[in-house]
Amino acid sequence: MRRNIFVIATFMALVSTVSCGSRTASPEASAGKEAPPVKAESAPDSPPTVALTMTSSIKNRHLTIKGTTDLPNGALISYEVRHEGAAIHTDVPMEKMFADGNSVVEGGQYLADVNLEGWPRGELTVWVAFQTILGMSKHQPPVLLTRFGEMGEKLTGANVSKAGYMKRVELTEKLRLR
Repeated sequence: MRRNIFVIATFMALVSTVSCGSRTASPEASAGKEAPPVKAESAPDSPPTVALTMTSSIKNRHLTIKGTTDLPNGALISYEVRHEGAAIHTDVPMEKMFADGNSVVEGGQYLADVNLEGWPRGELTVWVAFQTILGMSKHQPPVLLTRFGEMGEKLTGANVSKAGYMKRVELTEKLRLR
C-alpha cells in the first residue's frame, strides 16, 4: 500500500512538472497531430521557430511515434505515453501505464518505439515536444540552447505553448489500445 501511494505521488509529481502551468497554444497545436510548420531556415535575425509533426500507430501491442521537424541532427524530441487509468489503477505496475523518453532527430525525422505488452486496454495519450529542459541526464545541444534560450524563452510562432516559465512546441494524440 505504501509503495502504491509512493508510485502514485511520484507519477503525479512528474505529470505536474511536465504538464502544469498555463498553456497557450494554437488550436492546431492543442488538438494534436500537426503544429503549423514554421520554417527556421530564414534570415539569421529571424525569430527562432520550430516545425514539428507527429503520427502514432499501434500494431501488435507495439506503439510507433514518428514525425518530422526542421531541427538539426542531434536535437532531442521528448515523448510520453500515458494510459487513461494511470492515476487510478493501483493494481497495475506504473511501467505498464506510463512511458517516456527522448528521440534523436536525424535528417529532419524522429522515431520512437514503445512496447505495450502487459498494458491494459484503454485510451492512451501520446505527447511529443521540443523543449530545452529535458531533465538531469539529457540536454539539448548547446547551439539549440543559444538559439531558443535555456527555458525556451526565445521560441516564437503559432505552435508555441507555455508551461510555467518554459516555452515549448508540443503535440498530443489519443489512441485506443485494444
